[in-house]
Amino acid sequence: TCFKILYVSTVFVDEAYRRKGYGKLLVSEMEKRAKEMGLNTIRLDTFSWQGKEFYEALNYEVVGSYENNIDGYAEYFFLKRI
Repeated sequence: TCFKILYVSTVFVDEAYRRKGYGKLLVSEMEKRAKEMGLNTIRLDTFSWQGKEFYEALNYEVVGSYENNIDGYAEYFFLKRI
């Protein structure tokens, strides 16, 4: 939480519970608690096979990325002002 930024390491929803609103609920609660702590930004990252579209749908902004062509994936870095 340095510099009023919440750094998120991992958000994971088991495949059996995906597309049922649980991920959105988790992120919403995370944002609510961050605001209560006086934070104003959330920073997280995800990989191309994970939740890029999920975070974009929740108004997170891609602020950087890189492609690992050797292993065949990309990583995306997101910010959201809250």
